[in-house]
Amino acid sequence: MGGFLVNLASTNCCLPMTRSVAEDEIQQIIASTKESSLEDILGKGEKIKDWFCGTCRAKALRALYKVSHAQSAKPAIYAMAELQKYVGEDFRGNFNVVIMTENRYRFTIIVDETEIVLANNLKWSQSQQDVIEPFASLVASADESCHLLEDNRNSLPVIRAGSAKSRSVSDEHLITQHWLLFLRIEDYKGPGCRYTFKQIKQMDYVQLERSNSYIHLLFPASDISESDSSSALLTMPMAVEIQESKQLQQNVAERLDFMLKFWGIQRDGDTFFIADDTQACTTWKKPKYDHNLSRVTLALQFLQQVGFKDCARNLLEFLNQQLPIIYAEGKDLQKLQAIKGEWRAKLQLNNLGYRELNFPRDQT
Repeated sequence: MGGFLVNLASTNCCLPMTRSVAEDEIQQIIASTKESSLEDILGKGEKIKDWFCGTCRAKALRALYKVSHAQSAKPAIYAMAELQKYVGEDFRGNFNVVIMTENRYRFTIIVDETEIVLANNLKWSQSQQDVIEPFASLVASADESCHLLEDNRNSLPVIRAGSAKSRSVSDEHLITQHWLLFLRIEDYKGPGCRYTFKQIKQMDYVQLERSNSYIHLLFPASDISESDSSSALLTMPMAVEIQESKQLQQNVAERLDFMLKFWGIQRDGDTFFIADDTQACTTWKKPKYDHNLSRVTLALQFLQQVGFKDCARNLLEFLNQQLPIIYAEGKDLQKLQAIKGEWRAKLQLNNLGYRELNFPRDQT
């Protein structure tokens, strides 16, 4: 499994960085085992106050403790999402987590350009190159209940989606929870959503062709869409929930197959071929750019970043074989060349979770 680096995002901070945090103070915080101890340290350690915002410092320290003491990557990811709410803008680069596999990760704090490394709550090191072993052996089992996956549609706060450019980290986390319910429940409509998946499935060919507001619901991206900036962003918790749940993986497959059928494609496991019984199959016989090719880009990126690496790669190979680009001319040629380059770039993006997934083949 490949590793990836996550820089914790942040909310607005009240003060610029005027003090540094001493290493022994950081170690005191990490070593604390009780929430009351964390609050005591907060009261005594004036320097740590510059790291976090407003009245939420005690919550921030508890989240910091959870990140550093997680016994596997999954709870560390959720604790990071909590910590993101409280980290000040001027300290965006001070907290980093490197996830290597589902039970191996490193949490680091940057203090005065020195990187203090904690590997799974076992050992501190001053060296970035130091390989710290052994790692904690506790691994989250597949389909273990995840707190974001609970059926909490009636308890989630009502939120206005707004533009992702201006949403706070806390708001984005709520949007993530709403989107996971959209993935889990056919008739769930979250903030900023025009449709439920049940409604999307009832659209005819013309409606699917003309409407563009549903595609980001099915395949959210980790970057902000210029055409639909209010849509949910693809986040690490989304990827982790999908990788932990067979049911969510089946729901992803259902949504993927729905769009593939519209595009004139069929899938068996991670293999793709032309479907002759759909109207959309004529798309692959024309050497012209079609806006559905940009929609395919979202599907490719989504598959790649939630862990369906083989599926994304095979879909790209299928598309490259089928598009008659050698017969294209003028603007169509330029657009087709550009879209192929974009597809290749999407397959270089990192897995936002810690597992690689495969769709099972049809056994019938």
